[in-house]
Amino acid sequence: MVQLQSPVVRDSHETWPAQGDVVEVRRVTRAGVEPRYYLLADEEPIQQLRIEFEVAGPPAEEFKDYEVKELEIQTSPEEEIIFYYGRIGVVRGNVLLLNPQLRERWGLDKYKDPKRGIQEGVIAGFIDPVVSPAYDPSPWSGFWVLGNNVWPVLRGWNPHSYPIRVAVIIYPVKFTAIEVTRENLPELYEKLERRLIKTRTLYVHAVKPVE
Repeated sequence: MVQLQSPVVRDSHETWPAQGDVVEVRRVTRAGVEPRYYLLADEEPIQQLRIEFEVAGPPAEEFKDYEVKELEIQTSPEEEIIFYYGRIGVVRGNVLLLNPQLRERWGLDKYKDPKRGIQEGVIAGFIDPVVSPAYDPSPWSGFWVLGNNVWPVLRGWNPHSYPIRVAVIIYPVKFTAIEVTRENLPELYEKLERRLIKTRTLYVHAVKPVE
């Protein structure tokens, strides 16, 4: 069973993950970094999701959070390890922020005001149709969900005084993963330890709990 306090994370790769890739999960604790390797064994595309929700606008509601439970993340921890990977395409006219799990990873702690980030050319916390078009989502928008019964949380932004309906499309893929250890896959484990095989590295910060 994969037990992670920060279940929604990013990696730095700009390609879709595929069956046969190795994901290196680096769990950051006060004691140090604990790396674990997972082989993506089976790949199962999931139907794309169109998510829409209304944000009233200031002064009542400039931001609104939406938990994407439509992703239907399900797994049996006793039997298998399930990872999900998804990309987000934003429908024209919208700006999206990811919250709360991705605040630190995508710069939302530093740029709480979207206007400041956009003015300074920092897109770390923000996705719009230029950064990630609805029907051709950018690799930059990719995120991972590790574990079970957790969902990404989308934060819509409406700076206008009238309501807007935020609309995005999520393109998810489900992977069944096998943990690579010295005992069950010794040859592969040895190559990974010697850095002979490139991994997709995910950093999970366990010292700071999810809000």
